[in-house]
Amino acid sequence: MIDLYHVLMVLSAWLVVVIVPGPDMGMVIRTSICDGPGRALRISQGMCLGLVLHLIFACSGLGYLLKTYPHVFDVIQKVGGIYLAYLGLVSIYNFIKGKELLAHSQGLKKISPLAGFLSTTLNPKVSIFFISIFSTIIKHGNQIGTLILTSLLIIVITYAFDVLLIKFITKESILRRAQNKLMQIEIVSGTFFVAVGVNILFY
Repeated sequence: MIDLYHVLMVLSAWLVVVIVPGPDMGMVIRTSICDGPGRALRISQGMCLGLVLHLIFACSGLGYLLKTYPHVFDVIQKVGGIYLAYLGLVSIYNFIKGKELLAHSQGLKKISPLAGFLSTTLNPKVSIFFISIFSTIIKHGNQIGTLILTSLLIIVITYAFDVLLIKFITKESILRRAQNKLMQIEIVSGTFFVAVGVNILFY
């Protein structure tokens, strides 16, 4: 039997996580403005794949390995921080050069889902959230149906929010104003990613 109370509890907490600005939202917004809605959607799809991996770990109990072997968690945390800082440095480089690296645009399109996937997968705060929340569900003896339904709804909510965000950002009037400030967006997003990356490294 599905425990709707715990399903709603987890989804309410996750909705707050999705709405509050973070590195994933920053990446979606930046990509929507600089590279278009198509690539932004692929970024979001990559992020959802990262969430699937986190959810599998949390539901299967494998997430407890991170508690049992803290050194593994430390490595994931540092790699995630370095990767976000790298993304920030790329944006700062674009700002300094004053142009997009158009010669590599095709390659960037191919790795867009990977960029989103790595951003989410290597974010230790997502691991902590799911391990904490799903341990509560498992502790109360809920059946696998509750875990599966909750996991599916988390993916649906995340992707639906990103789709709506991308549609809003890429409205012609909003996009035109944003693209006129492309270089400012590069430096702001770059600084933001570097700051988040450094914070994760020393979290």
